[in-house]
Amino acid sequence: MSHSPSRSVVIVVIAIALQVALGTRSPALQAQSAEISDLPKCQPFSTFPDLIASPAYSRDNTLFVKGFDPDLHDGFIIYSTDGGFSWTNPMLISHWAIVDVVFSPNYFNDQTIYLADTGNVLAHSTNSGRSWTSIPRLSTEGMSSLALTGANTVFLGVGGGPPYWYPQQGLFYSGDAGSRWERLYEGGVHDVALSPDYGDDHTILIGIAGYHWNGGILKSTDNGRTWQPSREGLPWGADGVTRDIAFSPGYAEDHTVFCLSWQGLYKSTDDGTTWQRLAPVPDGAPWGSIEQFLVSPRYPRDQTVWLRGDREGQLLSTDGGTTWRQMSHTVQPIAVAEAYCPQGGDCGVELFGYTWDSEHDYVYKSFDGGMTWHCLESAVTPMPTPTPPPPAPEIPEASTLSLLAGGLAGLAGYLRRYRR
Repeated sequence: MSHSPSRSVVIVVIAIALQVALGTRSPALQAQSAEISDLPKCQPFSTFPDLIASPAYSRDNTLFVKGFDPDLHDGFIIYSTDGGFSWTNPMLISHWAIVDVVFSPNYFNDQTIYLADTGNVLAHSTNSGRSWTSIPRLSTEGMSSLALTGANTVFLGVGGGPPYWYPQQGLFYSGDAGSRWERLYEGGVHDVALSPDYGDDHTILIGIAGYHWNGGILKSTDNGRTWQPSREGLPWGADGVTRDIAFSPGYAEDHTVFCLSWQGLYKSTDDGTTWQRLAPVPDGAPWGSIEQFLVSPRYPRDQTVWLRGDREGQLLSTDGGTTWRQMSHTVQPIAVAEAYCPQGGDCGVELFGYTWDSEHDYVYKSFDGGMTWHCLESAVTPMPTPTPPPPAPEIPEASTLSLLAGGLAGLAGYLRRYRR
């Protein structure tokens, strides 16, 4: 027997879908007039800048933007291979809004990208996005999230709501680029994340689409065959819906994971066994409003995390989330990448952000964690770290030279007497 969602649930789902599809901001953000007078005047961006940086950005300078054209009712991709100076024409990929774009861990060599849309349609590219191939559609219901372990190995999470309304949701796995799928978990999955050392530790975390059945996170260390709860310290119930999970790049050593729920940003330093809330709900707010957080690709060294929220504003932490400070500009951080790697030296971090006025969006880049911003299309590059000069040879003082000369003369006299 089939079941139909109640009218209120349908309205909520439609509202969320429209917000994702049209790239709209929350009402409070729409009412906010971003102050950009103290920022450089940039070229208007033609679409809401839902920007993703290539994992090989330091070598290929490639950026992607996913968007939705409400006039054509199509989801599209544009990309730049010169760090945002120029962009391709929109490539129409789907009749739905694109909700997730992920890269192969070996992207620089295999050039493989996968995407998913709000209609659970999948596609992949093996030439860095220049062309796309549709993947046979699964009969699933709900919003999709993707994770890759290689060019052909894909995890697909689908979450829509209560299982009696959405029986075809869950976590699915394909080892042949989406030709065949195996369901590893039955139930709503709002996000799926893989350890950066997945090949060694086989660790998967999934955010359970909450409703009223606890929510939180499940963890597997055997490729998704068995699951254990990973929710101590996380809120339960509908507030426990985990919307985003991110591993520290140094997870093998620091065992650190971040996740975002309706109650704020959380962090675990014991492989997900326990969680602590980092960014509390603002005073007087019924729940948190964090829209996105970013973990520095150099996190093991710089301990940097950014977040942006309707009520929270733009916050920066350089101690792993223990303390936070407001960023000095209204630019909203949206992406971060390891960049400008000098030969034989440490890579830097490039942060991307956007702001807007009543007519346009503008995209910026920062090389100092968001303290100063430059137009994305500008030719500004980070100042190279100067190479320290070699230490100057130490010049002995005059008294030292006299003492040295006397000592040498004495040694010479001793050697002459010894030879006699």
